[in-house]
Amino acid sequence: MSYAPEPSDRALLWRLAVIGGESPLNGLDKPKVDPKVRKRLKAAGFTEEETRKPPTGGRGILHISISEKGWNYLAEHTTAPLSSRANVVPVLQGFLAQLDRFLTAHNLSLADFFRLKPQSNPPSEPTADPQRNGTPPPTIALTQRILDAYNRLSGGRLNVRVRLADLREALADIPRSALDNTLLQLATSGQAALYRLDNPLEIHERDREAVLLTPAGDPRHVIYLGGQGS
Repeated sequence: MSYAPEPSDRALLWRLAVIGGESPLNGLDKPKVDPKVRKRLKAAGFTEEETRKPPTGGRGILHISISEKGWNYLAEHTTAPLSSRANVVPVLQGFLAQLDRFLTAHNLSLADFFRLKPQSNPPSEPTADPQRNGTPPPTIALTQRILDAYNRLSGGRLNVRVRLADLREALADIPRSALDNTLLQLATSGQAALYRLDNPLEIHERDREAVLLTPAGDPRHVIYLGGQGS
């Protein structure tokens, strides 16, 4: 029998989604995560868990993240009810923060957002770039996760430098090839700018390991989102 998330399970998935899809478990303790809910989602493959050691050392911390299966489920069940017993305030607050970033990025007012009407003939997605070996265009979910991670690393500011090493660490569950292809396509469309670090003293081992190569073979170490970097 296939697993169908319960309303309390969906509440936890949305709670993770609105903060970028992952969090240390101890960062979700207000309200406290029900162990039964967490175990159900993990057993069904909707979430993944990993123990990570803090950069400063010490005891490992359990991190929980939404899997691709979990993201797909949320995309297909956006209006499914949440548990009336769950504290959905963190979900609402997260959604409002995401809404604020969306309105700012698209230069829309709140009134514009509520007056938006669906297009009768939505534009088709762009075809794959033949120079990308037939790689399909990035999914909306993956692009949003990149934007969310960038916002967390940049303190919510656009057009500031973020190291690819930090971005990769924040999105460690995404296959490297998928992340690289998406970043290159965002750069091609003008939504992102990728640069190399020219000062050898700025390039650390993490930067060398996280380097992104353009189709021409040029190295890139940092990313700017929201406009041309300076």
